[in-house]
Amino acid sequence: MASIPKTVLIGAGRLSRGLGMVLAHRGAPVRFAVRRLTADLPVPSGPIDDPATYRGVRWFLIGVPDDAIWGVARQLGALGVVGPRSVVLHLSGVYGREVLKPLRLTGAALGSFHPLQSFALPATAPERLPGASVGIEGDPPALRAARRLARLLGLVPVAIPEGAKPAYHAAATIVSSYVVVLYDLAVRLAEGAGIDPIAARTMYRPLLAGTVANLELLPPAHALTGAVRRGDVATVKAHLASLGRADRALYRELGRRALALVGRRHLDPDRIAALAALLADPDKR
Repeated sequence: MASIPKTVLIGAGRLSRGLGMVLAHRGAPVRFAVRRLTADLPVPSGPIDDPATYRGVRWFLIGVPDDAIWGVARQLGALGVVGPRSVVLHLSGVYGREVLKPLRLTGAALGSFHPLQSFALPATAPERLPGASVGIEGDPPALRAARRLARLLGLVPVAIPEGAKPAYHAAATIVSSYVVVLYDLAVRLAEGAGIDPIAARTMYRPLLAGTVANLELLPPAHALTGAVRRGDVATVKAHLASLGRADRALYRELGRRALALVGRRHLDPDRIAALAALLADPDKR
C-alpha cells in the first residue's frame, strides 16, 4: 500500500524524472504533468494544462526551472485543481514558499522540497537518493507532508529557516557545481603540463573520492591535506610559479581559506607568516 496520496510531478527534468522513478518503485500513485508528452517517462503522464491530468491528485510537486515556478503556480490556480486539502511543494533549492504565492488563496499547504543530491542521469536516482538530505520549508502541513515524502524516498529531512534558502543553496552549489569546475581546471592544468589527456581526465578521480572519504570521517580542519596543511612554503611557491595569472589568483584565494582553516594550532608562526605572504592578493599588498 502506498504511503502518500496521489501525487503529480509537474515538469520532466532530471530531478523530476529521478523522483518519479523512485516513487513508482516504492509503489506510490504518481504521474507526470508535462508540456509535451513523450514515451520515455517512467510513470504515466498527461498535459500540464488539462484539468483531467490532476483528477484525484492531492500532492503537487513542481519540478520546473526556478523562474517558471510562479507561472506554473498561477496556471494551477486558474485550472482550479488545487484546494484546501492539497499540498504543493516545489523542488527549487533557492526559493521558499513565497514563489507559490498565486496559490495562497486556495487554502493549500505550500512549501519546498529540495533533495540535496546530484545525478546527471535520472536512472542513478534510486541508488543516490537514499541517505541523502532534503531541505524542507513551508507551512506546517506542508512540512508534515514533506517529512512523509522524505521517509518514502529514504531521504533525511532538514528544516531550512525562513529566508535561509539562498545561502543554503549557495553552499550546495559550492559543494557540487563548483567542485566540478575545479576538477575541470585540474584536468586542464594537467593537460597543459603535457600529461596524456585520457590520463588527465581520470587520474584525479580517486584523489577526489579519497577526499570525500576523509570528510566522512573527520571535520574539515582535520580532513585537509596538502602543502598548506603541512606548511610547505617551497611547494606553494612552485605551484604559484606554474600557474597563469587568473588561475594563480584563484589558487591564492583558496590557499588563504585553507590557511585560515589550518589555524595556529597546526603550524608555527613563521610558516604561517611565510604562507600568508605568498598567498596574499598582490593588488592589496
